[in-house]
Amino acid sequence: MKPQEAATRLGMSYLPAGDKEFRNAWTMIPEISKSGKIAHVMFGDIDGVEVTGFQYSFVMQTGQVPLTVFRTIYSSEIPLVPSILIARRIFLSQILRQMGLFKGIQSGSAEFDALWRIRTGDALFAQSLLTHALRMHIMGKLNLKWRIHSGRLCLIYSGKMKASRIEASLSRLLRFHKLAAPALCADAGEI
Repeated sequence: MKPQEAATRLGMSYLPAGDKEFRNAWTMIPEISKSGKIAHVMFGDIDGVEVTGFQYSFVMQTGQVPLTVFRTIYSSEIPLVPSILIARRIFLSQILRQMGLFKGIQSGSAEFDALWRIRTGDALFAQSLLTHALRMHIMGKLNLKWRIHSGRLCLIYSGKMKASRIEASLSRLLRFHKLAAPALCADAGEI
């Protein structure tokens, strides 16, 4: 199955590529720059939530051989709340954390904090967002990152968009959206 077929099956609109204007609009997300290409754009309403998905690629120079880097992003609109990044810890940060040299924001779960790093300017918002249910949901899939930024909730994979994962990825995004709704709505009223 191809991404277009998956989008059609889900009742979403599909464009084979995003134009420069689309790409520039998404540069609000730090993973997207003003260079690169957007492909497999899909958008629509799923279970009452407006969602967008696309593949972003850019060329990175690694010496003599250029390397094309791919990212797949699924996103939904949310209230405007503080920005937050939730991503797997890299090996070095795990070691520094174990040595007590790197603390970071604590979620309330030692198991979660050992595997995930949380970056935000609002630790209280992060702690209210990361309920036990949401932490368990995040820990269910380790090879992605989550970002809340500029009124968007984003699920971000490294790699090309795979048609076989579109439905599961959108379900994962919508589950996060549902689990986070109480904190998102409560905090949006305070900003």
